[in-house]
This record gives sequence, C-alpha cells and structure tokens, in this order.
Amino acid sequence: MIRITEDHQDIQEMVADFSDHELAPLAEQLDEEQGFPTANLTKLAELGMLGVTAPEAYGGTGADSLTAVLMIEELARNCGSTALVVSAHVFDAIRALTVLGNDEQKAKWLPGLATGETIGTFAIAEASAESDAGALATRAVKAGDGWSLTGEKTAIVSGQHAGFAAVVARTTGEPGSTSDLGLFAVSGGASATGVTATPDEAPLGTRGTGLADWTFENAALDGNALLGTEDGFRSIAPVLEASRLGIAAVALGVGRGAITYALGYAAERKAFGRSIDRFGAIRSMVAEAATALEAARLLVYRAANLLDDGKSVPRETSMAKLAASRAAYTATKSAVQILGGNGYSREYPVERMFRDAGSLEIHGGSDALHRMLVARALIGESR
Repeated sequence: MIRITEDHQDIQEMVADFSDHELAPLAEQLDEEQGFPTANLTKLAELGMLGVTAPEAYGGTGADSLTAVLMIEELARNCGSTALVVSAHVFDAIRALTVLGNDEQKAKWLPGLATGETIGTFAIAEASAESDAGALATRAVKAGDGWSLTGEKTAIVSGQHAGFAAVVARTTGEPGSTSDLGLFAVSGGASATGVTATPDEAPLGTRGTGLADWTFENAALDGNALLGTEDGFRSIAPVLEASRLGIAAVALGVGRGAITYALGYAAERKAFGRSIDRFGAIRSMVAEAATALEAARLLVYRAANLLDDGKSVPRETSMAKLAASRAAYTATKSAVQILGGNGYSREYPVERMFRDAGSLEIHGGSDALHRMLVARALIGESR
C-alpha cells in the first residue's frame, strides 16, 4: 500500500515551487556549459533537503525514502542533472552510512553530508566490468592499520566535486566472484590522496553532474573505512536498492517535465486552423506517455514504502528503475515528436530532456541488466 501523508505533500509542493523558480531558469546553461549545480545545491542545503534522509541526531531531517523520491522527482522535472546529483548524495552516500555505518563512521561523515557542506557519491561501475559484478577489479587490501585501494571506477556522478564516496571494492581473490565485495568510505573523494579524477568531457545527457572517472593508486584509507562487512552483495544490497530507486525518481521527473511542456506547446501551436492537441496522433502519444509514467510512479512509490518498512527489495527496485527509465524515454521521445522540428532544437527543453532520459537508461545499471535481474527473481521464486 502506498502511503502519502500531508507531510509528504507539503515537502513535494515546496520542492516543486523551488524547481520551477530556481532550477528551470538555469537548466539550459548548466547543460550547455557542462557545469556543476553548486548554486542549486547550496539553496537546497539551506532548505534542509540535502540531509532529508539523514538522522536528526546527525543534523538531518530524518524523513523517509518516499519523501526523498518525491523531492528528486520534482527537481528532475526541470533539471535532470541537479536531481541526479542529489540522488547520488541522498540515496547512495547518506544511505550507505545510515544503514551500514557504525557509530564512529556516522559521527565522522554524516553531519557534513546532512548540511551539504560535503557532497557525497557512489562508485561501483568499471569500464571493463560492464554489468558483470563478478568482473569488478578494484581492490582494497590491508595495509598496516588501514586499507590500500587500487583500481579504476567510471561514470561517477559528482566525480569532479564529491568530498565523500562509498566505493565498491573486492578484498580477496581475483575477479570472478561477488562474495568478497565490500563498501569503503573514501574521505575527501575526488581530492583524496591517491585518487585521480578525470572529467568525462562529452556525456550525451545529464551533462551538469560533474561526471568523472577515478583512478586509485594505493589510496590510503583508515582502518575504519569499511562500511558494514566484507560479505559480497549481501553487504552492499541496501545501497544498490536505494540507488536504483533514486535514479528511477529522476527518470520519472524528467518524463513528467517533458510531457507537461509538450502539452502546453500543443495547446498553443496551430495547424490547419486548430491547436495540434486536437489531433488524434498527438493525443495518442500523450496518452501512452502519461500511462507509462503513472504505472512507473506506482512501482517507484511502492518500492520506496517497502524500503521504509525495512524490506529487502531487489526485484521491486529493479522493476521500478526499468519501468521509470522506459517511461521517461517514451515521454521525452513523444515530446520531441510533438514539437516537430523545434523538438530537435536546443532552444526548447525537450531536446535536453530526451538526452537526459537516454543517460538514465545507463545510470544505476542498464535496462538490460534490470530485465535480467527481474527475470532471475521471478524464475527463482517459481522453483
């Protein structure tokens, strides 16, 4: 059952207003310049939104995952890049510490993340591993009282600016297994000693996220850097599930923003003596996109509620991420078509939204990966 309270609605309305008045005017410039939404993040921090899911004891709001989903969805309606950065901060970095961190780790890193003084991120992808977790090669080995981290990570959101990162690395053996994977806190993030950040100079979509690849060359981590246990995917699953949920919320917002803009355009655009929203072809595209978005929304909100209930939701979050990314693609593609030639012009936001939707099919695991994960879960349940 999906539970949306008055508190949820109040925060959603506040963030929607912020998105319309603060994000929308800057989104095109952020995309064109391939910048980083520092000003947007500062304002969100002032509203307490960057620590929305962090415990109150560490300076956060202590809200639930559904609140964060609603917030990110509203941000993404106008700026997919800002929403993706916030998603990595809230659903990846803060989630990793809140669920897996011990008291010392929480006290050390959560206050800075909750106030937005530090921007957090998550690093799992590797160019040579694609969607195969067993092929991950980044290693964390014991070195004196601490750890030494060696390897490479790719496509890190906020990778040029993050001051904290939760990094997936294996601790024993060679690639081929997922049983020795662990999650490590890298304090200092992109500026940490032994970490080299290489900016991604030409992403197709969500260009304002400070995307970068990281190379670890015997990066020294303290002895308390391991978050949770060295127990493979079972130890990092809570972060992976939340990460997928956050990206699904971004996709929802991008799709909503595109189809809403296209509806307004169609109501004003005239052809053959009447507005084009009177034509069956336009109405068909709008109806299909809206239906896909609404179905995805139900999956995303349900997964958020289950996560808040303390459930393990690998299948539900994969379904939500898959449905949302596909719905965003349908909605943004339809929006481009509704605008016709203008849909391919950077003077109109749907062109940017279409590119953003394409990138969201990759972030958090490709659509192909999530189809496989859902299928595995279903086959396993039927045995």
